[in-house]
Amino acid sequence: MGYNDQKIIEVRDLIEGISRGQATWPDFRAGYEVALIIDAIEESYRLGQWVHISEVDAQTRSRLLHLEHGKEKN
Repeated sequence: MGYNDQKIIEVRDLIEGISRGQATWPDFRAGYEVALIIDAIEESYRLGQWVHISEVDAQTRSRLLHLEHGKEKN
């Protein structure tokens, strides 16, 4: 099975989940968690030390709240 086959299966699963009113995986929460890990890796590299996912999560939540309220924070 190749990459394209996997994408077809994922789309089929998504469409079936939507049509049946069932949750699908991966969902937005899973995507958010993967993004946090990637952010932590980048921050760890930038600082040259270990970082805690919870710290990155707090920073990300803060940025999202500012964006949600129309106050982009740099």
